Amino acid sequence: MSEQNKSDEYLISVETFMKNGNFKDALFFCDKILQEDKQNAKAYFFKLLIKNEKTDVTWENSSIRKYLNDIYYYTFSEEDRNLICEVENDNSDSNNSHGLAGNNTKDRVYILSIKQALCRK
Repeated sequence: MSEQNKSDEYLISVETFMKNGNFKDALFFCDKILQEDKQNAKAYFFKLLIKNEKTDVTWENSSIRKYLNDIYYYTFSEEDRNLICEVENDNSDSNNSHGLAGNNTKDRVYILSIKQALCRK
């Protein structure tokens, strides 16, 4: 996959981690925090972390998910997009300690859940 892809607004640098040299099992990490929907993210994290309240935003209905899969995904070249596999994400309660659980989703680009980031099964 290309190491850098041009977007109208910024340059995206991607770090690639492959298991056994196989793109099917690869993870790609972006070096920039995506700034597309600050208000939704701030409201969500304020309720979740500071007020310890449940929120009605789930991964399934979040605007950041829509942005990642409908806009950000297309900043990659067509050749690179063909290498990005769709995965089914488990959005159960165990992945989101205070927010609402959502339905499982199929995504090409997503943010690691707490469970995934901590490498828990």
